[in-house]
Amino acid sequence: MSISRLMQMGAAGAGGGGVGSYIAVAHISGDGFVLLDHTTPGSVSLAATYAVSGSGNDAAFSPDGNYIAVAHFNSPYFTLLDHTTPGSVSLAATYTVTSAAFGTAFSPDGNYIGVGHLQGPEFTLLDHTTPGSVSLAATYQLINTGSGVAFSPN
Repeated sequence: MSISRLMQMGAAGAGGGGVGSYIAVAHISGDGFVLLDHTTPGSVSLAATYAVSGSGNDAAFSPDGNYIAVAHFNSPYFTLLDHTTPGSVSLAATYTVTSAAFGTAFSPDGNYIGVGHLQGPEFTLLDHTTPGSVSLAATYQLINTGSGVAFSPN
């Protein structure tokens, strides 16, 4: 990894200690996803947009800051965006879970992505060991809608 990318990761808060140079926001109207620039502390401006299918419900940065997971309301319900070029996003992959996705999170090592969704099975674990791609790792049947997702730090 280049020194400049390591510096960008530090500035973006990847691995802790940064100020969070970019903010991923999933939202209900319009394109469903925006990337905000926060490189100037105390201010935000539009960096990029990406049209997901239906309302954006949740977004999460990968630990290295290179990818953004977006859970959304319409099929394919999950989109992985490439953020290897700071300030921009492009499609890396999509994955169709069984229904509207409400929550998403990366594992601390970035190798897995959890997705909580509306109908059974209400939790999907995606494999992200190959950067920029996702595949099914496992599912789990909850008793109701999966909304928030978080991995333990250990």
